[in-house]
Amino acid sequence: MAVLTFLSDFGADSHYMASFRGAMYKANLQIPFIEITSRIEPFDIVEAAYLSSMVYLDFSEGSIHVLATNVVGTSFNGHLAAYYNGHYFLAPDNGILSLIFGEHFNDYYLIPTESYEQNIQNVYMPFISQLA
Repeated sequence: MAVLTFLSDFGADSHYMASFRGAMYKANLQIPFIEITSRIEPFDIVEAAYLSSMVYLDFSEGSIHVLATNVVGTSFNGHLAAYYNGHYFLAPDNGILSLIFGEHFNDYYLIPTESYEQNIQNVYMPFISQLA
């Protein structure tokens, strides 16, 4: 069974996590949600990449993995939707996917954003809804 996983540096008591969950329920997603952790050290894409690389293969193919590290209030060139080893990944275009996959991934789509302050649920939910 495919699941939606979430890994971030938002912090355990962050309103960003609550906002993302609210958007999930609002979209009426019929996919199990697993929060891997929201306690990555702030802005530490290396730690996030390591944790993700250690666990994503433990989930069924077709699972969707949201990697929300170093996204809030940081400048970047948008977000990426990628497909790798039978799994979907949604992440900021900040180098995290290259840390996980090396240079061996070619199936990705650049998701342009209107603002670096745009909420990730507004950026990712259309993709999650289509994939779930």
